[in-house]
Formats: sequence, C-alpha cells, structure tokens
Amino acid sequence: MLIELQSPAGRMIIEDDGRLVFERGGRAVLQSGPVATFVLLHGVEFAAQGPPRVEWHGDGLTATYTVADPRFAVTLRAAPTAGGFRLDWAAPVTVNVPALGVVWRLDPGGPWYGLGERVTQTWPLDRLAVVSDPLGPYDYAPDGTLNIATPLWLNAAGAAILAQEESGELATTLDRGGDRLLHIVARTPETPVGLDLDAPPEDRGPTLALEILLAGDAPGAHALAVGLLGHPTGAPPLEMFARPIWTSWAHFKMAVTQDAVLAFAEDIVAHGYPRSVLEIDDRWQVVYGDATWDPG
Repeated sequence: MLIELQSPAGRMIIEDDGRLVFERGGRAVLQSGPVATFVLLHGVEFAAQGPPRVEWHGDGLTATYTVADPRFAVTLRAAPTAGGFRLDWAAPVTVNVPALGVVWRLDPGGPWYGLGERVTQTWPLDRLAVVSDPLGPYDYAPDGTLNIATPLWLNAAGAAILAQEESGELATTLDRGGDRLLHIVARTPETPVGLDLDAPPEDRGPTLALEILLAGDAPGAHALAVGLLGHPTGAPPLEMFARPIWTSWAHFKMAVTQDAVLAFAEDIVAHGYPRSVLEIDDRWQVVYGDATWDPG
C-alpha cells in the first residue's frame, strides 16, 4: 500500500517498491530513480530491494530499506517542513559501508538548474552529462567544477533538492551515460590524520541530509533555497571595487613565498600605484582545498 506524508507545500508518497514521489497541486514534480537508495561497497552499487519497513513517529516517519543484505539496511527519516520535506538518510555503522547514495529521475520536472559555477556552464544544467567527484570548490577542476560549488538542484516544475552541511563528502553525477538520472552520494568522513589512537572511533556511517523544496516554478524553488542558505549580510569594502586588486599570479605564478609577496607589495607602494588588495593567487595552501597556509 502507498505511504503518504503531507506538508503545507505538497505531498510525499512512498510507493510499494520503495520509490519516492513528490507532488504539488496534484502532479508529480520529483521522483526517485529505478531505485530510491543504494550503498557503495568495493566500488559496486548495491541497490535497495523491495518495499521499506515504515514506522510512524509524530508527524514524520522512518523507512528502513534492505540493501542486498540485512546488515546493509539504509534508514530514511522523513518529516514535513514549511517548504516541503526533510530527508535524513543513514547507512549502518555496524559494517564498513563507505558511501550511500540516492537516485532521482530527471523526468518529469525538467529541465534542471543549479550546482554552482562550472567551466562548461550548460543551460539548462542537464543538456550535458555532469560528473563531480568530489563535489566541492576547485579552481578549474578536471570535472568542470569551479570556485562556487552549491549542492542545489532544481527543476522547472518547482522542485529543488538541497544537500545540507551535515552530510559527508558529496559526489554527484547527472545524466551519466545518458541514463537521465541524478545520483547524489555521501561518503563516510575519513579519520583525521593524527587522531588520538586512545580515543574511541566515531560511531558514524555515511549520512545524507536533503531538503526537498516544493514551489510553483523554478524561481519559487530557488527562493525557498535562498531562504535556507541565507542572504549576504553586507558588501566587500568599497575600495575593492574602486581601486585595483593586485595579484601574485601575474608576477610569480606558482613560485610564491612570503618574502616575494612582501617585496611585491613594497614595490607597488614605492611606485605610488593605487591599491586596495593584494591577492595571493596560487600555492598558498598545503593542499588545494584544505585552506591551511603552507609554512614554506
């Protein structure tokens, strides 16, 4: 039998085979793929099998999906929100499951938009296949990602999927091999280097927290997402727009050091050039993306 969950924005349905359908105004605007969820083991996707076991709690529910083996059950906690639904997916911690994923159909509801800034910015997003692994800000990544990576996908029908920060490291594919599917994968956080070996390990498997937002159209879904992401609280200093920004890249490329940058700044001042900001463009981090100053 169908399981239904209502919110002020629409309706969520769990079908007999476990797939999810989200409706607004009596029409489907977002649907799971051929399977709703899967776990990744040894590089192989093991898909959910059969209907989930559903338990109700308050105004929400928990659906438990069996994936290949009862030990690999994936749980979904779903609850209504003012703008749609909150979905919290979790894989078990009793076995070494490195990642879990969810799958969505690109039809009906397309075309699709979002995902941030990309080298090849197709419009709409689903005109070309997208593979971002991992999904994160990167200066001209091999997969096409640039410096603004937003885990937000929204379609013309008014449905949006927003991954929340408590999710693990994300990866995504869209229309991979022409499959007309959106895969969102969350990995178990890696153990930090230098971990105290006497400390107990974290009791956590991979988790994926998604906000499903339902509106009348794509601009409405985007407005709901911005309401969760927040607006800028101010603007950069006026000098950054009114005066030149100097950059280390033009002079040093990747051979940048503290002494070189300081000497560059002193030369700019000594020659009386207008200035506001000196940007250290490249090689200031130990590893790209870790935001840690390189002591060298």
